[in-house]
Amino acid sequence: MAFFTLIFRMVSAITLNFCCQKDASTPATCANCGGDHPASYQGCPAHVAYKEARDKASADSRNRQRPKPNTRRVPARAFIPAPPPLGN
Repeated sequence: MAFFTLIFRMVSAITLNFCCQKDASTPATCANCGGDHPASYQGCPAHVAYKEARDKASADSRNRQRPKPNTRRVPARAFIPAPPPLGN
């Protein structure tokens, strides 16, 4: 499995190097919102909205009332010994 992961990473790196080259003078464009900043910018409006939605969903899941586990005990069957051997 690790071999295929290594091959995938090598092919991806080669593909990215040949296909996605741009000049340093070209301004960055955000892939999330189309703004004039890189997609890794933490102040991106799309990123901020995503973080707020994620945090709200996380808080909702923490505050959600979970069902109580089934604590009803089922009575055990009475012990019935095996019958004695009939003989040899």
